[in-house]
Amino acid sequence: MTKELVKFTYKLESLIKKSNDIFIIGHKDPDFDAIGAAAGVAEICKILGKDSKIIVNEDEFTLQPAVKLLQDSLSKYYNFINLEDYIDIISKDYNENQEIQYKRLIEEDQYYYLKQLKRKKSLLIIVDTNNPKILSIKDYLNNFDNIIVIDHHERIGEELIRKSNNFIDENYSSASEIVGTILHSYEKSYSKELALALASGIKLDTDTFKRNTTENTYETFTILKKNGVNDEDIRKTFRRDFESDKLVMNLVFNNGNAKEFTNLLKNHNVSIVLNRHAPETIYKPEMISQAADERQDYDDVDASIVMGYIKDKDDDTPVKISIRTNGYVDGGELMKNYCEGKDNKSGGGSTISAAALVWNTDLLEEEQNLIDYLDSVITDNFKVKKKTKK
Repeated sequence: MTKELVKFTYKLESLIKKSNDIFIIGHKDPDFDAIGAAAGVAEICKILGKDSKIIVNEDEFTLQPAVKLLQDSLSKYYNFINLEDYIDIISKDYNENQEIQYKRLIEEDQYYYLKQLKRKKSLLIIVDTNNPKILSIKDYLNNFDNIIVIDHHERIGEELIRKSNNFIDENYSSASEIVGTILHSYEKSYSKELALALASGIKLDTDTFKRNTTENTYETFTILKKNGVNDEDIRKTFRRDFESDKLVMNLVFNNGNAKEFTNLLKNHNVSIVLNRHAPETIYKPEMISQAADERQDYDDVDASIVMGYIKDKDDDTPVKISIRTNGYVDGGELMKNYCEGKDNKSGGGSTISAAALVWNTDLLEEEQNLIDYLDSVITDNFKVKKKTKK
């Protein structure tokens, strides 16, 4: 481990040991990396003699099917709860302290005070994001004595808590690699299911070791394989559904769905894809991401942007926007700036992969909003690289 990670590990251990309530959470619509890293942290808590709870608010209808299978396999080792379960837990504290702390405010909204309730010796560990806007628990961050962030994405510029409590390093391929590196320092055995979850997180975020890899990435992955994971296990985890693949391919390749622009983002090639024949179609969240991956596989574009309605847990149908780039365009910065200052939106991600949720009942209108933004986006806050001829 690097000196920085060793120092952070001591801080992590200290806060885990002195905490009575420990909760772990990844970003909304968690992927393999978020689930794997969260389970890895829960295992570290077990090694240190502490119980923990992993918050996953998505249900079987909104969670990616492969991620749901992975979560189910881990549930026999770790305690998964949803946001409603968490609110039930803190409601007990509220009811016990209500007479003392809130006697004069008894007629006010209880949920307001639940969000402000400070719980002593409580710890929240956030993995695979440092953006509070894409946490299902974002309204309850004031509950915690301490918050720790473990992430490999670019810092969004607003620290959730003291910087000394965070480990955010873009040199790591994934949150699963960071957590796996810490876990392996204890030299303790753990389940094959956890090894598979961490290995899947690393494979996902490296695009099967095509990018973002270092010597530590391969070393961590090798140790995971020694703990019982084989290539066939990982292949099955990434197995895709035929019917879902058909929808993705139709979205990308159906005539007229993809529009190409050469005059956006300072004359970079941008492809915007949406279901123009049936824009009201609702997709699973991962389908929009897969469609962006599929379009960006071709080297005729610098950025591929896919838009479509998805089913939200609260029965809303926001527009999901996924972007993939070749590096000339900073996808994460673009999405973050596009969402900045706008209600009901969240955005961010890495340089070459990012996503946002947008509440708009008119998909074509949102496309035009995005086009207008891309047409005028060159500012001091966001610049694209100058392309050079190969």
